[in-house]
Formats: sequence, C-alpha cells, structure tokens
Amino acid sequence: MEVSIRIEKPDTSPWPQWDDAQHENDMEFGDMVFELPHHTAPSNEDLVRPSSFDKWEAAIIERRWPNEQRYLELLRILATEPAYWINVIH
Repeated sequence: MEVSIRIEKPDTSPWPQWDDAQHENDMEFGDMVFELPHHTAPSNEDLVRPSSFDKWEAAIIERRWPNEQRYLELLRILATEPAYWINVIH
C-alpha cells in the first residue's frame, strides 16, 4: 500500500514547496500521526495537526528514521502556518 503525506488547508490547497511523493517511512509516519496527541479539522476529519509539537518532535527523533528531517520540517511548517494540516492519503 502506498501512502502520501500532504500538507494542505481544509479547502485542499497544498503547501507549495512540500514534496508529497511517497518517501521511506511515510507509512510509519502516517500511522504515528493518529497515535500522537492531535486535533482534527472541524470541516474534514482526515486532516490533523499536532496538539503537542514537543511530543511529536520527540517521537520523530526517537524513531531515528533516515529522513527524520522531512518530518521535522513538516512540524516547522505546521507550527508557523496554522491554516495548514496533515492529510495522510492511503
């Protein structure tokens, strides 16, 4: 099964610089986002945001994924752009 990790607004406008092609560990990251504390967008339950950026960052670093910088960058974007959410597309 393939997974695409997208950063988008509830109206489906994507974050322009985000590479949503599948990367190593996207499947694991996609599972993790629903295990960690998160908020769900009122208009679309498929969209989530961290409710604790510190816990998400610690979880990413703890897993020692080869591409952890990709997910830390995602957190940085979400922390500075509150209109954007994570959409995990299976």
